[in-house]
Amino acid sequence: MNLDPLLVSQVHKAYVLTGAPKGAITRKVKGEIDPGQGEPVSVTTLTAAPLYREDSTSLKTLGSKFGEDLVLGGDVQISIPAYKLAFRPEAGDRFSYADGASRAIVDVRPSYAPGGTPTEYSLLVRR
Repeated sequence: MNLDPLLVSQVHKAYVLTGAPKGAITRKVKGEIDPGQGEPVSVTTLTAAPLYREDSTSLKTLGSKFGEDLVLGGDVQISIPAYKLAFRPEAGDRFSYADGASRAIVDVRPSYAPGGTPTEYSLLVRR
């Protein structure tokens, strides 16, 4: 029996049970470049709407998790379950809170189940 899907689902349920709000992660994907204009012909926006928890932990704690040289004052950690995400979050994406405020994702650290499946992502976000 493979426990990974069960563990991933349990992490998601923990967010649901604690009443975590729903945020949004967006990524702009540029299409082919028009040689005459030098601009993309199209831009596609990918969106995922995960539940989230914000951790306003100390800079020292964030520094030990993401790297001291990366963390700046005002940065926060957002944790999201990996359950049913359409794409894996990465630096350069945007995170939007339930109230619509938006921040840049600077770094992403996954947490894995014993079998190697991501269960949760920790996002370092910045204004």
